[in-house]
Amino acid sequence: MSVFFNALTVDPCSLDAELEDAGTVGPELAFIAKEQRLLARAFCWRDANSDWPLLLVQIPGTEALWTLQHPVFTPIIRRWGMALRVIGISREAMAFDFRALLDDQTLARLRKALHDDPQHAPVDLIYQTLARGMLTRLHDAGQASSHLLREGFLRQQGLLSQPSDGPQRPLLLKALQAALRRGELDIGFYSRAMRALRQREHQVQERLAYVLEGSLCPLTLQASARIDPRIPWGVYNWLHRDPRHAAAREHVLSHLPWLGPWLADKLLLNHHSRLQQVIDSGQDSLVLEHLAAVFAIDPNLLRRLWRHPIAMPAELNDWQLPRMLGWLQQKPERQWPDKASSWERLFEELALISPP
Repeated sequence: MSVFFNALTVDPCSLDAELEDAGTVGPELAFIAKEQRLLARAFCWRDANSDWPLLLVQIPGTEALWTLQHPVFTPIIRRWGMALRVIGISREAMAFDFRALLDDQTLARLRKALHDDPQHAPVDLIYQTLARGMLTRLHDAGQASSHLLREGFLRQQGLLSQPSDGPQRPLLLKALQAALRRGELDIGFYSRAMRALRQREHQVQERLAYVLEGSLCPLTLQASARIDPRIPWGVYNWLHRDPRHAAAREHVLSHLPWLGPWLADKLLLNHHSRLQQVIDSGQDSLVLEHLAAVFAIDPNLLRRLWRHPIAMPAELNDWQLPRMLGWLQQKPERQWPDKASSWERLFEELALISPP
């Protein structure tokens, strides 16, 4: 069987020549800018084998590649390895995250390949270590379910809504800021560079999403997008795992969209739980009463939230979500935030409280 491979790289930018000119921006920024431009953003294998029509390895730009070759920088190497994303799409159109299966030997080979030739890393080496070595271990259904992708989103925020200091290349961002502080750049050039980098990285993210969407289920993608246009990975997998109950699950999330990532994180690992059975039954009152018991809150609060969906942040973890619901229960509805930005500020305030 043929394996189709391609490396996703950034498009040339009008500022590349200036950014990589040591006489203009200084040797440190010029070196990092060139290294980050040449570094592939992702490696993609189509039809990796009969079980995995797509395998994608996203390469982070968090560390300088030369530091990854020295054992003295072991903490940096581990941090870089944790930022890697290895996404596999199965023939059932489920999305998996195999980052936890990366061993030290695989990371060492991948680091060396990227350092020696950042634009054309040895394809056969990466394919053998990732596609053949790791994916064949997942015959057991229980083991495979533990690697279902639950974090993050398929689609990124729009270009205009991204933070002005977030070009998704933190190493290059730090170098730009340092050069600005040292007076090697003027504010005009810095602003133009940030806009160009932000646009370039946004285009790469759009291409990645396009590649991934081609291997996912169109119906589940549409259902997930109705809940959240960014398509949370956990929500997609939860809806697609059992198509018979996808409508009941989408119905719950259409009224409580902020609960999607939490439900997916809990129920993808424990899909035989009582909560899962209640949701799949399609009985709204039973669902609200059971969720109220889980969070130890008044069912009437959930009924209000059900009838009047709010813009509460969806990225709430196990200890933040009960605190947010507890706050809502203590306050009359007229004191609730009335727009998304107000909810975000409240979320930030409550998130300052350390978990118990």
